[in-house]
Amino acid sequence: FRGQMQTIITKALTDMEIKAVPSRRCFTIMSWLDERLETVYSKDPRFNDKSLSLFNLDLGAPEPLPDALRGEKWAFVQL
Repeated sequence: FRGQMQTIITKALTDMEIKAVPSRRCFTIMSWLDERLETVYSKDPRFNDKSLSLFNLDLGAPEPLPDALRGEKWAFVQL
């Protein structure tokens, strides 16, 4: 989950007695998108076969941040 949403998702699922497990394995969502691609998007006159590569995006495993990017302090600023 995104960091900003993790608390909200965890709270909502805890209320329903479901354990939240962060994962990139969204098989159901991907199958829904594939089904929608076949039944809806491909029938649209503006559909382009070359745009299909977006559904095959592989981000790989998450990697830890380098120490130079890790924030050790917070500051309030005004622009």
